[in-house]
Amino acid sequence: MYILVLSHAERGSGLLPALKRISSDYSLESAGSFRVGLYNVQWASHPVLALHQGNTELAEDGCSLIVGRPIQDATGVPSGLWVKVGFESESGRLTIERDFAGLAAAFYVLGNGYCLLSDSVPVLLQFGCVSRVIDCIALNQTWFADYCFAPRTIWRDIRAVPNGHRAELRLTSPETATYVQTYIPGSYSHQIGPIHGSLSKTLRTRILNVTERCLAEQAQAPANLLSAGVDSSVVFAACNVLGQKPQVAITFKSEGDSDESVLAARTASHFRVPLHVVTAQDMDLIDAARHISRLWGQPYGHSSVTSMMALLEGLPPDIPLFTGDGGGEAFGQPPPPDNPPLRGLGRLLESGWKRLPKRSRQAAYQALAIRSDLGRKAFYWKEWANWRTAGEFLAMKSTITEADSDLVWHPDLSDYFCKKMIGQDISQFARMAPLDDESEYARSWFFWWAPEGVYAKTWRILDAMGTLGFAPLTAPAFIESVKAVPMAERGTRKQALRDSFAAELPREILEAPGRGLSSLNRELLVGAWKDGIDWFTSVNLEESGEWFTIGSIEAMWRAHANRTVFRTNLLFKAIVFRAWMEMWKPVLPDRSRL
Repeated sequence: MYILVLSHAERGSGLLPALKRISSDYSLESAGSFRVGLYNVQWASHPVLALHQGNTELAEDGCSLIVGRPIQDATGVPSGLWVKVGFESESGRLTIERDFAGLAAAFYVLGNGYCLLSDSVPVLLQFGCVSRVIDCIALNQTWFADYCFAPRTIWRDIRAVPNGHRAELRLTSPETATYVQTYIPGSYSHQIGPIHGSLSKTLRTRILNVTERCLAEQAQAPANLLSAGVDSSVVFAACNVLGQKPQVAITFKSEGDSDESVLAARTASHFRVPLHVVTAQDMDLIDAARHISRLWGQPYGHSSVTSMMALLEGLPPDIPLFTGDGGGEAFGQPPPPDNPPLRGLGRLLESGWKRLPKRSRQAAYQALAIRSDLGRKAFYWKEWANWRTAGEFLAMKSTITEADSDLVWHPDLSDYFCKKMIGQDISQFARMAPLDDESEYARSWFFWWAPEGVYAKTWRILDAMGTLGFAPLTAPAFIESVKAVPMAERGTRKQALRDSFAAELPREILEAPGRGLSSLNRELLVGAWKDGIDWFTSVNLEESGEWFTIGSIEAMWRAHANRTVFRTNLLFKAIVFRAWMEMWKPVLPDRSRL
């Protein structure tokens, strides 16, 4: 992790004492030096920035620096984990630029005459100048979409630089901030021209070149995160082709048909590499939620984060990890259907539903959807059918419905939650065109989704462990090659990627359906409901007040425990939010200012 403090103020302004106050948690080495994890950045007052580790280039009227590990991919473009900062001392102009895949986060607090920059929200929350007031738009996004969209964070005072963007700020004018997009997937930027010939051959060349550069960063053989999907197996095969066979593969075993370990074992045995299988049947969901809150400083409630935490804990120490992260985001998914089944009926029902009094809606939902899985699915379908743009389609896909939210959130807060607003946010931020422009849809939303990029869970946990991670499929050389080809020509099952290493991979992997990291939360929630409800009712939130309607959560959790109606995502999200509230004591803004 890193922390950088820029200021026009004198050293006695209070920033350096604030830095000292958090030294007990983050190991302040000396009066002017602050060390967190892999990076060691010195506190700086204008006009000089100092960096103990990394690349530093001094400009004529200020300086610029790179915080992180820039890796050149096959095109010579900086890839990997990096954040570049530029500072003009005379004007107070500050620029913050992030890597294209969003592997390194860049959160900042901009005040009058100073800027705090870190890849860690919890670090920034230690400063007295950072309030605990939340951003209600980000609250809505986080509840339905797992995370909020940059430049927002859940905290009103903390902003995030989107990946592939440059933030342009002024220390003397903190209310003005602009974001310039520096990388557009599929735009033939960075000297990558159109694809000639076979896409699969092009992808093979790109992946081997990028993987070779990543392997050159470390002398020892890596460990590979291995799932049942094709992405991780392709990276695994690339390492083997380059003569750097992984010394161990790590996979996750879970209950049910979505078990990752069976196909992962087939790949590992094919390359004769030992496989370490991780299980987490004994995981405590409440402790896991507290750990998430501690690492993110935000209620990061993605359903697979518990599986990933358990998986990475099995990683041998001091060994770099290679992952297949990036393949799904590069290939994307087809645009939404033009005429989903009975869409008109769904819209009619949703329109009539909105006209009912709120208490009537809640009573009907409790009667039909809490006790019956068919009722739950009917309410979800009614809401899902009510999209009109690509952005709304993505928002409506969330398995948590607005009807759920009306029940579980306190009545004073339920007005904050609206999926259509999220659809508008996605459309505006990702610059989506209407549905008839498939190329813009295919290129945009996966890549710009979250403040920490699409790989938040993997890199956030690895960073806390002090472990280096490499993801060859996040390199611009790979993403550009995929995005340069129309969606219809890529294949719905990433066929070009499968074909690129077909000669090396076992047949079972090539023919397997696409899968992600399966979640263990459903079964953990079945056994944890009694202790979980006791915890919900015992947490003292003090000044935060009451946020949830505990009775509704208890009814839903009981139905889940009885296997009547599963609500895995909603219940896990509520647990993460509750742990986040308990740890960070968020405060709602004054409604008169909204």
